[in-house]
Amino acid sequence: MIWQDIEIEYKGKKAVVKPTIEFLNYLEKSNYSIYNVVERLVKQTLPLSWAMQIISDTLEFGGIRGVKPEDVIEELGGLNAETIGMVTKIVTACLPQPKEPVKTDVKKK
Repeated sequence: MIWQDIEIEYKGKKAVVKPTIEFLNYLEKSNYSIYNVVERLVKQTLPLSWAMQIISDTLEFGGIRGVKPEDVIEELGGLNAETIGMVTKIVTACLPQPKEPVKTDVKKK
């Protein structure tokens, strides 16, 4: 499998999302790309507004309706380890997983 499903829980409800092109376009409607989010996560400069929007968009796409970014802030308590973990889980699931290295019998001289 190249991509992995995204499963997140919010207030006892579970959202399951396949990271399809439709989902990526849905996330990127907020004027940031998945790669920008990854870069900001690595640099530890992810804005709170981006994190909350990504989580609420994923919940909405996964069938949990009516969750606004403000609701996510209230529930998760802002930009903390849990929030960063959720965003990381979402964006890494949208990236292709690396293939296993090809094994060869070539020996170095």
